[in-house]
Amino acid sequence: MKKLLFALPLLLISCQPAFALDWDVIAKIESSGNWQAVGDNGKSFGLWQINEKTITDYNRNGLKSGRKAVLSYDLISGDKRLSLGKQEAVKAFKSENDKMTLKRLGFPITDENLIVCWNAGCGALKYKKGIPKSTQAYIKKYNILKNK
Repeated sequence: MKKLLFALPLLLISCQPAFALDWDVIAKIESSGNWQAVGDNGKSFGLWQINEKTITDYNRNGLKSGRKAVLSYDLISGDKRLSLGKQEAVKAFKSENDKMTLKRLGFPITDENLIVCWNAGCGALKYKKGIPKSTQAYIKKYNILKNK
């Protein structure tokens, strides 16, 4: 009986849905799958159009954990493309950071809330009293592409 009671919480944890965005779909929406894309007047980069603020957050938090910094451009060549490996690292950081922010703000971790965080920032849920229209369109597009 003790073994069963001990295993029950683990079983309940493993039954909870694990929300993870379909990053291939996000890449199609953000950059049409172009890992070298530069958007937002040179302020967003790569497959997922990672913006400079996210790169700054990644670097600031990375210094604490010994992670190497990511530069938004190569200072010598002026190339504004992030390598695919660096894009993956920053995307993973932002994804986990968004989940922690949603928990801190008291919002459930759902695909829709994660998309809002990715597209408009998690603060849009709290401060704008509803999802912005452009983000609603983004969610609709995401769901259509995901279900193809």
